[in-house]
Amino acid sequence: MINCRSFFAFQEMFKALIRKKYQEIIFVGGDMQFYDGVSQKSDFMQALQNSGIKLIHELSGNFSRKSGYQAAEQILNIERKNKTAVFLANDLMATGFYRYSYEHQIAIPKTIGVIGSDDEVISRTLFPELATIRQPREKMGMLSVQELLSLIKGDSKQTKTELACEFIERNSI
Repeated sequence: MINCRSFFAFQEMFKALIRKKYQEIIFVGGDMQFYDGVSQKSDFMQALQNSGIKLIHELSGNFSRKSGYQAAEQILNIERKNKTAVFLANDLMATGFYRYSYEHQIAIPKTIGVIGSDDEVISRTLFPELATIRQPREKMGMLSVQELLSLIKGDSKQTKTELACEFIERNSI
């Protein structure tokens, strides 16, 4: 099994938020029926503990653009007393958040900072460019193929490999 752990990337994200004077964050998770959703939330909460950032709200999504849009509708109606950022479980959800923000003239990052995950191509085409968590997909793919070939050859030993993700700071925070 090949996975990407985002704990260290979240630590870097929180350092960047502190540097930019953010005090609060809202977490919008993905589908908790999937390993990625569960491990991402666990890593986020663990990195949050000593960050100096306060979690003010938590929502669930399902990794879709629509759930990002719906989250924006709820989040932007929450009273925020300090400079606040929102983390969305993937970049697709962030596009939904951006869409709602655009439709309601909400300025990113002036009104709220936005961070996604996966570093999809869309994260670099949004305006402002989306800060995100990058997965080492090429390396994950290579290791997955190696593991598959090993299983095809009859090696029943399954490995569990966890690679580190990386925080990519862009202009959405």
